[in-house]
Amino acid sequence: MNPEVRTLAADRRASILEALHRDGAVRISDLSEKLRVTPVTLRRDIAHMAGEGLLRRVHGGATLRGAGPGTGDGAAPAGTRSADAPVERAGRSAVGMLVPSLDYYWPEVVRGAEEEATAQGRQILLRGSSYESADDRPQLERLLDNEDVCGLIVAPSLTAPSAEAMSEWLSTLDAPVVLVERVVTMSRRQAAMESVVTDHALGAAMAMQHLAGLGHRRVGVVTSENSPTSPHVRRGWREGCEAAGLDLAS
Repeated sequence: MNPEVRTLAADRRASILEALHRDGAVRISDLSEKLRVTPVTLRRDIAHMAGEGLLRRVHGGATLRGAGPGTGDGAAPAGTRSADAPVERAGRSAVGMLVPSLDYYWPEVVRGAEEEATAQGRQILLRGSSYESADDRPQLERLLDNEDVCGLIVAPSLTAPSAEAMSEWLSTLDAPVVLVERVVTMSRRQAAMESVVTDHALGAAMAMQHLAGLGHRRVGVVTSENSPTSPHVRRGWREGCEAAGLDLAS
């Protein structure tokens, strides 16, 4: 790790511990604004610190180990919880998942998520949208309203009019969010949201190598103008052509 990055991380974590010892509990949304870093970064910090036994992760933030939310100075009395305090997440057993289609390759993506969720003792609450959806936020809000949901797996539309606002909203949620088959970089923070994607470029390049190995010398590519994976497929096709010695202009 770059020494400067390591120092920044150490400074953030020291600030988190300072706030915990002062207040007894911290919220990711408050820390994000105070420290000027993304919620994704803070969740990673808190996960790292929890692994070291320095704190306890709860939904929306963290508390000191051995203390429940609201045990610091000026906190709510025992047995009560402030409306702004982090909420325990341990009992939540489901992950909300929203995909734009239940056809194409999405059933395989969903199946993989369900298998891993089962292995982790959780379940997937699946919702289907469409590629033409103007705004998926209402569906996601309903998922988050479910008391069993502890996080989201989302494939949002990147071409809808609401795309930028949706990405900004997702990046500020206290619940962890992972994008699937989508990559989004927040322009104002210059930070990428957590995501898992298929290597479409590698797949296209491998297909090119296979076809060239069969003796084909002229291989075209047809992609959808609106698909977020099209640029990667075209890049893999170009790289495959170059590796096989095929003329892109032919």
